[in-house]
Amino acid sequence: MDGFSTASVTSSCEAISRRALSTVVEIEAVAKHVPAEDPRLRQLLFLSTKLRQFGQHTDQLQHCLSATPVISETLQGVIVCSLKECEVALAVVGKQVNRVGPLDVPRLDLGAIVKFQHLLISYSRLFIFVMQLLSLVDVASQDSKLNSAAGQQLVDDAKASSAATIMSGVDLLGTVGNSTAGEGSNSGFTEGTSPSVAVEASPPPSDEPPAAPERSRKSGFAKGLSSLTTTLKAMTSSMRPRPEPFVSPLCQAAARGNVPQVRGLLGQGANINGRNEDGNTALICAITSGQSETATLLVESGADATIRDWSRKRRPPLFHALEAGELRIAELLLRRGAKTDERNLVGQPFFVDLALTGPLDSVRLCLQHGADANARDLTGRTIICQAASRGNVPLARLLLDHGANPNDRDVVGNTLLLATMRNARLPEPDRAALIRLLLERGARADEPDTWGVTALAHAAAADNLDLLTLLLDGGADPDRAVHGDSLLVNAIDRRRWDQVWALVEHGRADPSRADARGRTPLAAAVQSQNPDVVQLLVQRGAAPGPAG
Repeated sequence: MDGFSTASVTSSCEAISRRALSTVVEIEAVAKHVPAEDPRLRQLLFLSTKLRQFGQHTDQLQHCLSATPVISETLQGVIVCSLKECEVALAVVGKQVNRVGPLDVPRLDLGAIVKFQHLLISYSRLFIFVMQLLSLVDVASQDSKLNSAAGQQLVDDAKASSAATIMSGVDLLGTVGNSTAGEGSNSGFTEGTSPSVAVEASPPPSDEPPAAPERSRKSGFAKGLSSLTTTLKAMTSSMRPRPEPFVSPLCQAAARGNVPQVRGLLGQGANINGRNEDGNTALICAITSGQSETATLLVESGADATIRDWSRKRRPPLFHALEAGELRIAELLLRRGAKTDERNLVGQPFFVDLALTGPLDSVRLCLQHGADANARDLTGRTIICQAASRGNVPLARLLLDHGANPNDRDVVGNTLLLATMRNARLPEPDRAALIRLLLERGARADEPDTWGVTALAHAAAADNLDLLTLLLDGGADPDRAVHGDSLLVNAIDRRRWDQVWALVEHGRADPSRADARGRTPLAAAVQSQNPDVVQLLVQRGAAPGPAG
């Protein structure tokens, strides 16, 4: 399919997962202020559970898309269209949930909640089905399964559920679509519907530019959105908590690194742990602005090392410092009681994000202070699995040095070694380095994948002599049959003489082991009319066996 990009579809998966988890956070924030016995709250919390599960399925799909070497053109089209439709529909769900406050729960439309739940279930089923297709080894098998009646039903169900969410005007607060517009009305809105809600529920505008674009002119949609944002900010400004006296100047001085002014404000009684208008403390302002001297002063003056910011992630000072590479401040915070095992609002360890995106020295410091090298994200993937899938050899080595499991499995059940072996998108030097590292640290070389194929068999099928030799030197068994086939006989049949020599010389393959049909390597070599291979096998003590 023209325009298919792995980077684009994995980015869409990430955006969808992020939207699902942020909606979970919104629901849980509302739930804290509503009696638990409220039946509508229970339905809303059930929707939250479905959102969390759906986010996990989307993360798993993202991982599979990153690791799959072959995707049929038809399947590419389904993936692209489904992700686009899902992203728009989930945006509608998220915006509807954002409008719900604790006082709105008693008037929630249960029918709308059920529709949203059906949307999530439909796409979860479709994504699981797509992951099953991605595990198939050839495009013909993928298309055959995709075009089956069951496969098409899953695609159609997801498409119908997204259309119902986007186009039907369903509203959690029961104000859209519950009344009928008067006859002859051409306004496009039913009674009680605000234009902003209607814009949110409609599909996004076309990406095609207008016939005569003007760079300086904003579209009506953009103007409306900007106006709406300004209005919302003005409406909510009076509801934000006002900082205590001197706290805002203290935060500003900390961000500028003005140590004398910080000392002076503290001397005048400024609350060292107070928050500014953005919900940040002076310590966080100093850290995020790279003012290490000021941050050190604040910590030594008694700033609380555990107070988090007010962002969606509620990140504590320690992880602000670690992500900024401020190791001296991080060490000081650790001595003052900061913990490396803290989690964000949706339960994911901050260390997971730090390990995948932060400086390696910060990751090392965290591990030295008790961070779990086998920590998992919300989808259940360990850090080392993600490091391997990205070809990050230094991070993988660091994690293994601190106890990460070299035989960990990815979301589809393959070991790290096999997942790395099958990841054709990795540069060859990175893939070889990762495989060598895993073998050195105790990875089981003969563990089969979910289809019963070993890493050695994958290397042979890919005609990758370097990886084949690397696996043999790492202890892979050349005599392990794959679905009854002998790797040595198969290499002779395919006239891959370099593989034959590697299997016999490096792997000490048994020159007399027959395949499922009873053919020995020597019989296959005689049939291939290669006297050098015949001589090699005879020298290694090959028994003749049947010639087929």
